[in-house]
Amino acid sequence: MPLYTALIEEGNVLDQTKARIAEDITNIHTAVMKVPREFVRVIFLSYPLMQLWEMFQHHTGIATNHLAISLREIPATNAMEMGQIMRPVDHASSDTTTQ
Repeated sequence: MPLYTALIEEGNVLDQTKARIAEDITNIHTAVMKVPREFVRVIFLSYPLMQLWEMFQHHTGIATNHLAISLREIPATNAMEMGQIMRPVDHASSDTTTQ
């Protein structure tokens, strides 16, 4: 199942625009790959990337034309730490130890 992920600056793309982009991506993919439309998934992840950009520039002094930032988010259950599959974030902080 094809999954297209678009990383965008928070608040910069209207929902109607996202819908048109998703529709166009779906049309292109189904035309090229000859698969049903239901197979195609398009998601938009929004992050305050400008805040990250400004923070990097503040701390490093790197010029805009020499800086690239890429973010990739994965579900916690797709990662391991110290030999353990990570739990979803909503459960990670709810652990309490009773004695």
